[in-house]
Amino acid sequence: MINDIQPVEPKLGRALAVTLAEQPKITLQALAKAVGVSRATLYRLAATRDELLALLDEYSLACVKQVFEQADLNQGTARDALKRLITAHIEQREFCAYLISRTMGCEKRRQAMDWSDVERHLLQLFMRGQQAGEFRIDLPASWMADMFGYFILALCEGESKGRVPRASMADYFESFFLFGAQGQPVN
Repeated sequence: MINDIQPVEPKLGRALAVTLAEQPKITLQALAKAVGVSRATLYRLAATRDELLALLDEYSLACVKQVFEQADLNQGTARDALKRLITAHIEQREFCAYLISRTMGCEKRRQAMDWSDVERHLLQLFMRGQQAGEFRIDLPASWMADMFGYFILALCEGESKGRVPRASMADYFESFFLFGAQGQPVN
């Protein structure tokens, strides 16, 4: 359970995740100021920047894995499962975006985190949807799984810049992910 490994209170964890996703090279002093705590508070959590990142990595990955458990991807149609997965990801968007931003372009860091369950679940969902005729078969399921993560990151960035209203995030995600820029409405 996430609460068993929670290194910080949820509000602080979310603030740290958002700030580090947007400014990965920020100093601890600037990070403390950005999230509204003292540098001493950060040092109580972890003695070094690397320790703080490791704590946040561990907690964030646990959040993402819980998202998949909550979405119960084997129930109902693949499209319904995708809707539940989107909703669950939006609830934990800060941690999802943090992890994606931490591992983008860094294969060593990506390999250090155990993404195998997440990747397997996404691939199975998209393959099931393709086999049922719910998702396009002209695009590889592995590519759709990759794009799913990038959509989360793009939505979080859009929200942080005021381009995407929080209340519409799930609808925007589902509509654009399923229909692209064609302009078809979500049914």
